[in-house]
Amino acid sequence: MTDNPPSTMPKIPPRTVFETPTDSFDRHHPLASAGEVTVGSASERGSVADFVVDIPNRVRLTLEDVPANVDGLKQLMTRGCWRSTIKLVDKMLDHETKYPHDAIALRFCKIVAHMQMKQYKAASDELDVIGDFDALKNSYETYPQHYPNIKGSMVPFSLRITKAELAYFLKTDASLDLFYQLLAFCRNEITHLKTHGHKLAENYITDPSIIDAVTSLPSPSSSHFRKSAAGSITTSASEDPLRGPYTESLELWTQRETKIIFTIITRFIQEREFPLAIQLLQEQVTKHPTDPNLLSSLGRLYLQMGSVKSAIVAFKAVETLISDPDSPLVHMNSGYISLASDQFTTAIQHFQAVIEKNPKDLAATNNKAICLLYTCDLSGAIATLEDLIKKDPEESLHEVIVFNLCTLYDLKSDNNADKKKAVMSVAAKFAPDSFDFSVLKL
Repeated sequence: MTDNPPSTMPKIPPRTVFETPTDSFDRHHPLASAGEVTVGSASERGSVADFVVDIPNRVRLTLEDVPANVDGLKQLMTRGCWRSTIKLVDKMLDHETKYPHDAIALRFCKIVAHMQMKQYKAASDELDVIGDFDALKNSYETYPQHYPNIKGSMVPFSLRITKAELAYFLKTDASLDLFYQLLAFCRNEITHLKTHGHKLAENYITDPSIIDAVTSLPSPSSSHFRKSAAGSITTSASEDPLRGPYTESLELWTQRETKIIFTIITRFIQEREFPLAIQLLQEQVTKHPTDPNLLSSLGRLYLQMGSVKSAIVAFKAVETLISDPDSPLVHMNSGYISLASDQFTTAIQHFQAVIEKNPKDLAATNNKAICLLYTCDLSGAIATLEDLIKKDPEESLHEVIVFNLCTLYDLKSDNNADKKKAVMSVAAKFAPDSFDFSVLKL
């Protein structure tokens, strides 16, 4: 299960909010009391039709457009077609699966789809169908004809994480406890492997199955879901003779530990428990002192708390680790410091440097637009976000981007319904089923 941290991009009108490692597991992550705004003429930006005409057409996939197998399921999920995903899973479950654990994998996909659609009760009902993760019906040893000499639960670890996430969205008190239980379990496994690992005989599932194709999916809360729907949760010995079951198992459990830690950090940030989030993140920095991404995350979290001085210290440490002063990570950090210090022109330059290397960077583009607003260039702010959507509507239709663009339309003119409807037409073609159209503010 691969989860990339999404960018927590600022909305307007909050004053300053910074990208932090929220809603995800991967370590590699990187408004307006704006005063008087000068509004450009309508001719500066052209008509609404000019904005939409450059965007290519796109056919939304349906159940009839894909094969009724794993490949079809992957196509639907990677395109954010969650309603059709649910229908296809139901269709596939009507037929007996080749392996017992394939049925669990299919239900996992259905749970992810329901969670993307914010249908948390329906996701919980699917979990009830699977039942106790450690029950005999969910154990490999119950099916020796399929899994000879293999023991343990067939439930993928990523589903256990998803169960804890679902508890959070259902607003139950058990969510954080479940995450800490999983963290303790991971650490016990790591300790056991380090103590006895070289003596352990590992068994691996090598048969191709649904679980290989679709259960290594990002977190339902990840904003980068559509980019990472591949991989496998099963493990096999590497072709590298220096690697084997022990090394790969240790790496696997270490990755799982990290994922859970960042999920807990995310929850603390969402609950505005910044000191607790800082404490956990500092522990990770202590364990990985040469990781510039971790240090950057720590600095951005300090900015969330309003501690600019502490953020500067963390960002300076990043610069000592990165030899390239033109690195996007260095520019991004410098842009955040400039934004927090009300040096908007300087911040724009840093964010633009990031955009030049990665034109589709949502966080840099969004922050550049906000800085342009603060420099009273409302038309430039609008153009920045419109151009981002034009470049890649499928990936850039982030709800925060659309919300900010529509807010800028509101600032420019009361007669903005046509522009918002144009954005809505683009979202209808390219956005996933989970897109919240209320951000259009129609």
